[in-house]
Amino acid sequence: MYKVLIAQARFGSSRLPGKVLYPIAGRPMLAHVIDRLRAVRRADLVVVATSYNPVDDIVADWAKVLETQVFRGSEEDVLSRYVAASKHYKADLVVRVCCDAPLIDPVVIDRAIEQYLEHRDSVDYVSNMMTRTFPRGQSVEVIRPLVLEELDIRAADPHQREHVTPYLLENPTHFRVSEYLNSIDLSGMNWTVDTRDDLLFVREVYNRLYKPGKIFGMSDVLRLLEANPELAAKGSIK
Repeated sequence: MYKVLIAQARFGSSRLPGKVLYPIAGRPMLAHVIDRLRAVRRADLVVVATSYNPVDDIVADWAKVLETQVFRGSEEDVLSRYVAASKHYKADLVVRVCCDAPLIDPVVIDRAIEQYLEHRDSVDYVSNMMTRTFPRGQSVEVIRPLVLEELDIRAADPHQREHVTPYLLENPTHFRVSEYLNSIDLSGMNWTVDTRDDLLFVREVYNRLYKPGKIFGMSDVLRLLEANPELAAKGSIK
């Protein structure tokens, strides 16, 4: 089974333009995300999926500098981008993440893939996004390519196409889904970079935990936040 981890990225952002290339601990955010995705043991290939829009040339160029596969597709119709990338790389399984999550834990992704593999005969989709128990910024979806293609046929609303899986999440009884739940509820935490405040929070975490060549995980961040309530408040959903 060929498992392709496809990470969507774009330079444009309404709240924080260019965020995927903002520096964190001396490197672009995209570089840290790619390092983390490469540490996923269960994935066979990591692909950065960006758009054909010329503004995203810089994202594609950086991914190539980082020696990562790049696929380009529609800017707004991200669902079609995923379907096309899945076909291009002949994926037997697609793992979806976003590149605005520089604290994404490879272990979280691996466990989602393992949950799918354990139940592969009875499951089409595994995700921790249906009932939120992980921090924002730890989101992962594992999905059969044939289900992506079905969503491509059924999803008509622009919102459903931009965010890839809303049709599935809105119609879970139409698909064989499996929820990936954390042992404790951490849904009140936000580790995704959407705003400058989010970026400042992540930078502070990296300044305290990052060591070149090593990956710190979700448990390391949680210990840091437990010991530093003021920092924890910055990483909470407001």
